[in-house]
Amino acid sequence: MTGLGLRVSHYWEKAEWLSNRAISFCAGVSSFILTLGGFVLLRNLDQQIAASLGIGLFALLIVWVAAEKPNSDHARAVSALIDRLLAVEGGDLSTPAPPVLRREMPRLASAVDSLFEQVRSSIDHAQRIAMHDPVTNLPNRLHFKREADRILKVRQGDTAALLFIDLDRFKDVNDTLGHAQGDEILVMVADRLRAVSADIGSAAAHWQPLLARLAGDEFTMLVPAPTQDAAAATAYKVLNALTGTFDHMGQPITLGASIGIAMHPSHGVELTDLMKAADMAMYHAKALGGGEVFTFNAELALAFEQKLRTERALRETVAQGQSDLVYQPQIDTRTGGAVAAKARLR
Repeated sequence: MTGLGLRVSHYWEKAEWLSNRAISFCAGVSSFILTLGGFVLLRNLDQQIAASLGIGLFALLIVWVAAEKPNSDHARAVSALIDRLLAVEGGDLSTPAPPVLRREMPRLASAVDSLFEQVRSSIDHAQRIAMHDPVTNLPNRLHFKREADRILKVRQGDTAALLFIDLDRFKDVNDTLGHAQGDEILVMVADRLRAVSADIGSAAAHWQPLLARLAGDEFTMLVPAPTQDAAAATAYKVLNALTGTFDHMGQPITLGASIGIAMHPSHGVELTDLMKAADMAMYHAKALGGGEVFTFNAELALAFEQKLRTERALRETVAQGQSDLVYQPQIDTRTGGAVAAKARLR
């Protein structure tokens, strides 16, 4: 409990203590006066006054004891409630209302439990929204990174494969049908990927595949794979599932996918390195014409690095004025119009 919480609890208990005793004292004094007055009015004798005094004092004691017990129990219940509410500061939303509160103030205890349940439900809902893709309801990039990092740390001795999946021709479909229909097709893609993931998971000995939508038409899957051949076999299962026709409102839609594979730990120990390697392999599969599976290798890494160095050098050459970037139009001889352009450095 924080220092502020301790002070609040202390002053609350002190106020409750004084309030309880004031109420009890007033009740006792009233009872004493009424009892004493009654006896004096009825009989004006010294013995009867003494008797009434004794009876009044006894009544005062009875009232005090009777009033003090329930008041002190309620004070303890309120104090326990304060302690419970202050525990929320540390993130405790699961512990039920204190027993003393449930015994002395059952309706308030039920209200506290109901409130905590609503707060927990709201937090769970917010976390799900933050961690899942709203279109496909698959884990999103943030969720995938957190869970994949955890799996790789826990399963350091296991070989795994990261599949980077990019849909072929989805942009054309999206531009033709519209984004709303494109989202519906993405849902169908996600369902097929779930089916493949479940099939792989049923045969997995140690852990289940992790599937996610990264962005747009990009998906990823972290799967147990003892060898590169096993990883490739899994990738081809995914490819076959996505190559088939999608029936959208009676209209057949044909997609496909390009898939890059990176192996853990040979192609990277950290998830960031694995994703970079799988991404490079996917782009190489796309460059081969799409509908391909390609596994990352050292030659691909060298070629990719060389490409980056060349692009960097060209940008620096243009920026320093050593070359001019010009575009040469490509003319259609039949129409005489420009249909494309080539970029040249001079």
